[in-house]
Amino acid sequence: MNKIITIIIGLIGLVSLNSCDDYLSVNPKTQMTQDVLYSSESGFKDALTGVYIQMKSNSIYGQSLSK
Repeated sequence: MNKIITIIIGLIGLVSLNSCDDYLSVNPKTQMTQDVLYSSESGFKDALTGVYIQMKSNSIYGQSLSK
């Protein structure tokens, strides 16, 4: 009986020390990896739209050329 309890406690200890990185890596819905984004035509268009939106801000494009 003592051996069984020792084995069970040892197994529980091994399972609890197992790494859980895969369980904790959750990607937000607003961010996509490059593999997923550029895998389709609509993803490429979304990325291009994001670039154009960033270019309209004054600090990135307009401010440097107007002064």
